[in-house]
Amino acid sequence: MSENTFTTSDSWLEQELIEGFRVWHVLAIGFGTALAFVILGCCCCRFRIPRTKQEIEADYKRKQLAKKFKEKLILISNTDMESMDLQGAVNIIQGEIAREMEKLNNNEMQA
Repeated sequence: MSENTFTTSDSWLEQELIEGFRVWHVLAIGFGTALAFVILGCCCCRFRIPRTKQEIEADYKRKQLAKKFKEKLILISNTDMESMDLQGAVNIIQGEIAREMEKLNNNEMQA
């Protein structure tokens, strides 16, 4: 490059910092690496904050329902799970819940 391209205020960018690399090379590599980590972090981690109280409550209820469903799903025997689909699992769990409700109703009527 010609010497008159840079002014005295930006000539520090062309100073050699590390062997073969100038200051602007190191800055560009550093910013590029930081940007890559930020992008990877945003792609790998889901960190969305719900916007409303209603969304927060709905997420909590979904998690509780999923937890209860998982607990009931564990009770299904392994041999039944070989040919099981989602609808079949829901039907079995609904049947178990209906039986539990009948037991509770019978106990309340007896008491």
